[in-house]
Amino acid sequence: IAAKLENAMKSALLKQSNYFESLNFRYFGPVDGHDVVHLSKILNDLKVESKFIEFWQLSTSMLVALAKNEIKTLDDFAGLTTDDLIGYFEDKHDKNSRVSGMLDGFNLTRDEADQLILEARKIWLN
Repeated sequence: IAAKLENAMKSALLKQSNYFESLNFRYFGPVDGHDVVHLSKILNDLKVESKFIEFWQLSTSMLVALAKNEIKTLDDFAGLTTDDLIGYFEDKHDKNSRVSGMLDGFNLTRDEADQLILEARKIWLN
């Protein structure tokens, strides 16, 4: 009964959340990057590894963006490429199309993305 009531309330108040949830996506809505308490709760709900949360080079907002892309451990992050983070251009039938990166919108340069990944890969050396 509680689940039905929750869904009815979401239906009435947040019509777009039902669309995502109908596709079996957990919808968190827009995230305020300055609300650290809320971001911490989201990271916990997304089951992000504490060692990854402690990786100081990434902001909490970046961690949320990565977790929404199923990157939830430092090892997952270390296995990414720069293109995974910042995106790239792909040739498709004589056109360049942009493939988005997981951290688009954070304005990382290629060098900054490289450094983040290299720093994370240090865990593989221990």
